[in-house]
Amino acid sequence: MDYKEFANFLAKLKQNKISNKRFGDFVDYNPTTISHYASGKKPVPKVLAEAVRGLQFKEQIGIDLINLIKKN
Repeated sequence: MDYKEFANFLAKLKQNKISNKRFGDFVDYNPTTISHYASGKKPVPKVLAEAVRGLQFKEQIGIDLINLIKKN
């Protein structure tokens, strides 16, 4: 996963009112690191990329990410 795809995913989360901080807490990363990955300053780790792909799949099959991410 490149940083552009990751940034697009974060933008989609922001449209659903999920902040980088909330997402970072959910995947156990801090918001600063999340923004570094989204800007391309650091490569997106494979573990995080797989987590994002899993969330994208859940969204495609109709699971509401807002409730899933806000629970944690």
